[in-house]
Amino acid sequence: MAIGIDWFTPLVAGRFSQADLVVDPFSGSASTGHAAILQGRQYLGFETNARYVELSGKRLMAAQATLAPPSASGKLPS
Repeated sequence: MAIGIDWFTPLVAGRFSQADLVVDPFSGSASTGHAAILQGRQYLGFETNARYVELSGKRLMAAQATLAPPSASGKLPS
């Protein structure tokens, strides 16, 4: 049974500080990584199944793309 991002988001937010590295030794489709990226945490996932590696790479790039890039001043756009 797959566990979705709705389950992992509060877990990551409550368990890991902004400075922490979230490590997932069994990454699968990267739900933990997705939640970590959306919460501003660094993420390192490990997966041996090539299908899931491809899927999780796409998912994590999409999650990263949803974050607003900082402006030249280093502040987020208002």
